[in-house]
Amino acid sequence: MKRIVTCAALVAALAVSAAADSVYDLNAMGRDVIPSTGIGHLLAGASIANPDIVSSYITSPAASAFAERVVVTVGVVHHTVSSSYTEQSLAALGSTYKYEGAGSQPLSLSSANTVFPVATAVVPLRVVKIFSGYFVEKMGRAQLTAEGTAYGDISFNALYDKESSVFSIPLFLSAAYKKRLAVSGGIVFSYLDSRETREIDYRSEVNEDIVDAVDMYAAGTSWAIGALLDFDHVRLGGSYRTGADMSGKEEYSTDVSDIWKSRDVDISAPGCFKIGASVVTKSLAFELDYETSPWSKLKLGDEYISMNEIYRYSLGISYTGTYVWNARDYPLLLGYYRQPLDRPTDEVPETMENGYLAGTSIDIADGRASVILGLEYITRETDGVPELHEESFGFYISIAAKEVWRRALNR
Repeated sequence: MKRIVTCAALVAALAVSAAADSVYDLNAMGRDVIPSTGIGHLLAGASIANPDIVSSYITSPAASAFAERVVVTVGVVHHTVSSSYTEQSLAALGSTYKYEGAGSQPLSLSSANTVFPVATAVVPLRVVKIFSGYFVEKMGRAQLTAEGTAYGDISFNALYDKESSVFSIPLFLSAAYKKRLAVSGGIVFSYLDSRETREIDYRSEVNEDIVDAVDMYAAGTSWAIGALLDFDHVRLGGSYRTGADMSGKEEYSTDVSDIWKSRDVDISAPGCFKIGASVVTKSLAFELDYETSPWSKLKLGDEYISMNEIYRYSLGISYTGTYVWNARDYPLLLGYYRQPLDRPTDEVPETMENGYLAGTSIDIADGRASVILGLEYITRETDGVPELHEESFGFYISIAAKEVWRRALNR
């Protein structure tokens, strides 16, 4: 991504402390979010072979083909993140900033953030079902604060902010054959947004403060198809999503000289796929999925934003027996996933993210709605940089309302 440039003397003078949803957001286009709904989230996204209607995956909502009612689902995640790092370890991630001060001294930060990563709706028609929604697929937020001197002896405070996100709106049609085969296909509208700002606050009233900003946005579409095959004890699912050519603008502004610069940008997102298989017994279901991300190896013009392919292994386990408690009414949902994070260059060491999820689903209103509750624990570690470590604790809640499309008239 293009970096804001104000004055080389200011950059070199920064004595930096960081604050962010994740320290890894400083040099990346956000982090990938699990793009599944309802119980699919607590199964770590291992839901492409799951016929539960509120577990649909963004590019293969084949399970929506089994809907007999209108189904609306909303999910919310609250995260608290704690990070331990050194300024040298941040530099190992490919930061372009020059650090002074602590160097290898251990530092830490913590943050809290609540997001609405998903909202979906399924509308059943006579033959087909319509599926749509809002999915956050990538998100990040970072901040650097600093103080120093410039132009010899002029002291200043500095604040650098970066926010980035990718969200998508799918529009799919799905249909089922004898409750065994479900297929889906449609279009996915995606929007990428990034904003970086730097505020230089001179302590002297003689010098005018500086606020620079770079805004970049791009939009594009892709197509996707998916299928789910249910053999009772074995289920198979998969989807393919085409690449997308996104177009937009990058705008540079400064409130000092009142100069605005703008250029057209083209971003290419690669095609991706997901496959999964599930084994089902009377009280247990195991699903293992593998997928690649459309937001890995993004190219801004001829320049790569991310050099590595993002892939995810995910495992989901559902228990509905009665050996420990009445899991028929309160199923136990467990999930695990593993994936790397974006790397801006090949020289940056690989960072691996591991996620552990657990929760349950509770039916309310005589089965016309369900509440999904769960906990998340996520770790991020970088190869060869043991002093850089991050943990994230999260609470997940999703509500799925199911209502008949037409009610019988009592005369």
